[in-house]
Amino acid sequence: GPTSVMMVKNDWAERGGFEGWLDFDITEPTLGFVMKIKFSKPVSAINRPAHTKVVGHNEDGTEWMLTNTDDLLYMKPGDHIQIRFTADLAGNDHSGAPSATAVIIGLGNDPWSVPEQKSTCSAKYNYDDVMMKSIMFYEAQRSGKLPADNRIPWRGDSALGDQGDNGEDLTGGWYDAGDFVKFNFPMAWATVMLEWGFLSFKDAYASAGQTQHMCDSVKWPLDYLLKCYIPGDKADPDDDVLYAQ
Repeated sequence: GPTSVMMVKNDWAERGGFEGWLDFDITEPTLGFVMKIKFSKPVSAINRPAHTKVVGHNEDGTEWMLTNTDDLLYMKPGDHIQIRFTADLAGNDHSGAPSATAVIIGLGNDPWSVPEQKSTCSAKYNYDDVMMKSIMFYEAQRSGKLPADNRIPWRGDSALGDQGDNGEDLTGGWYDAGDFVKFNFPMAWATVMLEWGFLSFKDAYASAGQTQHMCDSVKWPLDYLLKCYIPGDKADPDDDVLYAQ
């Protein structure tokens, strides 16, 4: 998609902030978009971005994701847009504004595809491909800090601030129904069904080369669900805490 190098319009180094402008020339019809910004050093906040709103950022604040607001829903080839914003540097950094690059990814034009998995059996349908893409569907629902081997290129870290009443780490798990909510009971049920199918047909997963992917898939929600149980005083089970929705 269209790219831009940030122009620093104002640099308030003494207070650890700056104003940035991003200019994009639209080359194809775009119905909704996400914008990824990569800064050369950590940023703690993006304030009042024009025509967009912040979706999230990675753990150290160097990569941010924004999405369009309703006033910039449709763009056509030849359009020029400018996204202005102010931002704060992380920590006590007063060394001046970072450099940054940004890219717009149109949501109505998805060039990413998953090649068909080669079938290893003579069945009428390609079940190897079904297993592979079923696992990738759940990978796309991951919340939290994504691993280095993340296979979904349009997904990034998210909901890194999820925590319990006493600061317990509750990051991770799967989102539910394509939104940004984690429901523990549907997540637990889906995990059990996936485990059941895997244990019942281990040879098929092995033949399709999906054993490790499947193990990684179900480990993701299980690690999260374990975080949600906070043991209390062993003498009094009533002190145990279970976070759930």
